Formats: sequence, structure tokens, C-alpha cells
Amino acid sequence: VLERVVVSNGRIEWCDRMLDPPLVTRIEPLAIEIDGLSSAPAARARYRMSARTDAGEALQLIGDLGLDPVSANGRVALERLKVATVARAMSRQLALQSPGGALTLGALFEVAAGTGGEITGKIQEIEIGLSRLSLQPANAAAPLVAADMLALHGGRVDLAGHEVRFAALELDNATLALVMDAQGRGNWSHIVRATPAAKQQ
Repeated sequence: VLERVVVSNGRIEWCDRMLDPPLVTRIEPLAIEIDGLSSAPAARARYRMSARTDAGEALQLIGDLGLDPVSANGRVALERLKVATVARAMSRQLALQSPGGALTLGALFEVAAGTGGEITGKIQEIEIGLSRLSLQPANAAAPLVAADMLALHGGRVDLAGHEVRFAALELDNATLALVMDAQGRGNWSHIVRATPAAKQQ
């Protein structure tokens, strides 16, 4: 039993040197509070977590946590996550130039881990918004996808049932530039970097 766990004014410095140039991110401040954490069967602890990056991106989690069985529920809110940050982290897989936009996400979740490690549960009331989105393949003259706002409302994910639903899609001032060349290759394929062919056994 841990009656109270507190991390205040924490800092995480992350550097991915596999990228060129390296991706460097600082999370500060990091705050975590957990009350009544126990391994007793069916015991539930109350937790709260907040984190912010040096780019102004913010994450908040609040809810209940159990250890026997391992489970968690609560609300998650992600604010102002820059598309450029995600694209930079995935630059080994994606070839984008100057990606633009910011992501916000909110949802209620209830998940649990089974004895075999499988994750079950549901994520509900999902709201996702992308503002000022711009995705442009490397060496392209214009964005492949651009939108002042792209949003998904009323989402629901059932992990056990492998089901994803959204009640509504919102698009504001959006453009989509899809082109196929004479060989039948779409310009959207240029976003994904080619991977070396696997050697024959």
C-alpha cells in the first residue's frame, strides 16, 4: 500500500539520436499524484497527471487505477500537439516537408490488462480536432492535404470488439490533391519512405 505518491516539478529530457538531426524534447513541468495505491484485490487508487513540453503541448490524465487486476479509467486531454512534432518523430517512415497543424484530443477511457497481457476496454466520447493542417510530400510544390479544421466527433473504440465509430466528421476549407502518374502510382505514396527489401532466406 502506498498512501500517497507525488512527483512535482519533474522534468524529462528526451533525445532521439537515431534521427538526423536528433529530435530533442523537454517535458517540464511534470506532475503526478496518486492516492491510495494498493495491490489488494479490487482496490482503486485516484491519480492525476499533467505534463507540458517546451513547445507548449500539454497532456492531462485523471481517473482511477487498480493493480489487481491491472486496470485504469478516467479522462485524457491532449492539447496543441504539433503535427510537426509527430512528423519529426516519424521522419524515418514519413517524408514530409514543413508539416503544419495542431492536434487536440479528449476522451473517456476504461481499460484493463488480462493475465495473458491482452488489453480490453472501451474509449468513449472521443473528440479529435486538427487545426490548420498541412501535409506536403518532400520535394512537392503544394500540400497533398490541407484544411483549416478537420475534426471527428462522438467517437467510440471497443478494443475487445475491434470496433471504431465516430458520429460526425467536420471539414472546413479543406483541399485534397491526389494525382496518379502514367505508371499508376499515386502522389500520396511519396509520403511513405521506401524500406530496403528484405533479403531472401
